Amino acid sequence: MTTDHDEPGPVFDEDFVRGATIREPSASERVRTPGRVERWRMRREWRRRKRASARERRAAERPGGASRADVLKLVLVVLALLAISTGLWWVNRPEPAPVVPVVPQVPKNEQQQPPPGQLPGRPPGQPSDEAPEPVPTRAAGQAGLTFRVA
Repeated sequence: MTTDHDEPGPVFDEDFVRGATIREPSASERVRTPGRVERWRMRREWRRRKRASARERRAAERPGGASRADVLKLVLVVLALLAISTGLWWVNRPEPAPVVPVVPQVPKNEQQQPPPGQLPGRPPGQPSDEAPEPVPTRAAGQAGLTFRVA
C-alpha cells in the first residue's frame, strides 16, 4: 500500500508488528514481593527523583539568581588565579642584595685626624666662624604658630 506524502503513514509497519513480542507479567509475578536488589533499585530511583524535584524547587524559588554551585565555582576560580599569580611572583621575585659586612676603618695616620670636638682643617684652640646650632626644644616645631582663642 502506497501512501501519499500528505497523509501520515502507519507508525509501526507490518514487519515490526510481526517481530514484536509483548510480554506481560503473569499473575504469580504480580503477586510476588520484590527482592532485595529490586527494592534497593526502587529506593535509589525514588531518592534520585526526590533530589531532582528539590533542586527544581530551589531553582524556581530564586529565578535568575546564581546557584550555590555557580558561586562556589567563581570563588574557586578566583582562588586559583590568586595562587597562580602568587606562584609566578614568587618564582620571578628579585634576588636579595648580598649582605656586605660593614667594618669600621682605622685611619692609617693618627695625626691627620682632628681630636674629638675639633672641626677638621682648624688648628686646635682657634674658635670657628660659625655659630653652633641651637638645640631644638620640644616646642620648636610650634614656633611661629598662633592660635585664636574664641
